[in-house]
Amino acid sequence: MPDDATVMYLRLLVVGPHCHSLGGAAPLIQLRAGSAVMADVPAAPGQVDIPGENADGKPAGAASYTRGKTDDVFTVKIDVLDEGVPLWQVRITNTESQELGFVWTTAEDPGDAAQPRMSMPHDLEMSVAHKVPANIIQTVANIGPGPLVFTDPAGTELGGGFTLEKVPERVEPNQCGTIEISVDSTISDLTFDTTESTTCVLGCNDRDRRNTTLNLSCKVFVPSGKGFEKPETDGDIHKNGPQSPAEYLRPGDTLRADTLSGVGERAFIDELTALGDSVSRRVHFIRPELRPDMYGGALVHEDPDGAAESGDDET
Repeated sequence: MPDDATVMYLRLLVVGPHCHSLGGAAPLIQLRAGSAVMADVPAAPGQVDIPGENADGKPAGAASYTRGKTDDVFTVKIDVLDEGVPLWQVRITNTESQELGFVWTTAEDPGDAAQPRMSMPHDLEMSVAHKVPANIIQTVANIGPGPLVFTDPAGTELGGGFTLEKVPERVEPNQCGTIEISVDSTISDLTFDTTESTTCVLGCNDRDRRNTTLNLSCKVFVPSGKGFEKPETDGDIHKNGPQSPAEYLRPGDTLRADTLSGVGERAFIDELTALGDSVSRRVHFIRPELRPDMYGGALVHEDPDGAAESGDDET
C-alpha cells in the first residue's frame, strides 16, 4: 500500500471456462491491515470496517466490492483511514466446486487497475505447400481484469513475409478473439524444405511486451504425390490452431499449475511480477505461488484470525 494512498482499487478476474465467464458463486475476498484480523469484504452497498492495530479500536479502512454483470470482474474499493499501516494483505478463496484461476491488479486509480493480459501461444509454426500461400489462424484470450485493445490494424506487415490479416479491435475480460496472419509468396516460393522465421510484437494496450511478442515460422514443403513428405496442416490451418488457450477450461477439466500459460505455470512467476518500468509502480499481477487456487488447498490449515501460512499477498 503506498504511504500516501487514501483510496485503493483491486480488480480481480475469475478466469472462466472456455472463453466465458463462469458466473458462479463469488470468491471470498478478505483484507488485513498490518497484523490485525482478516475482514470479509461484502458486496456493495454493504461495507466492512477493516480492523486496525491501534488500541483505540479505530478501523484502518473500509471496503466493499462490485461485480461485473457479464465478465466476472470484481472491483474492490478500499478507503484508507489509517495511512500509518505499512502492510496490507489480501486473501482470495475460491468458493466454487471447480478449480478456477484468479488474476488481479491494484492501483490508486480504477482506470489504472483495469489492465488487460493477452494470452496466446508465443511460438506459431505452420507448413505451406511450395508456391501456395497460406494463413495462420490463432485464438487470443484476455485473462486480465481490463479490456484488451489492439492498435495494429489489419494489413500490418509483421516482417519476414508475414502480414496481420485479421485482428479483433477489442477483447473483453474472460473473452477470446481470433487473429489471422498470412504467409505471402516471398515465403511460399522458397525452395523445398526451407524454413522462414521472424519475431514481432503485436500492438495493443497490454504493457508487458513478453505477452505480445510472437515468434513466427513457416516451413515450405512439396505436396504429396511428388515423392516428398506430407504436410502437417489440414488445409491452410496449422495443427495447433485455432483453439482455446490453456487458461480456459471446459466444465469438468482439471486446472494444472504445471501446464498453464500465464496463470499457473511456474515459468511465468517472474513474468507476472517483473513488469518493471512497462507498467505503473502501483499496478501489479499477483505471483502464482501466492494464489491459493493454484496450490491445492493452501488455506485449509490456516487460522483465519492469525498469520496466514500461504495464499496472502501484500498490497
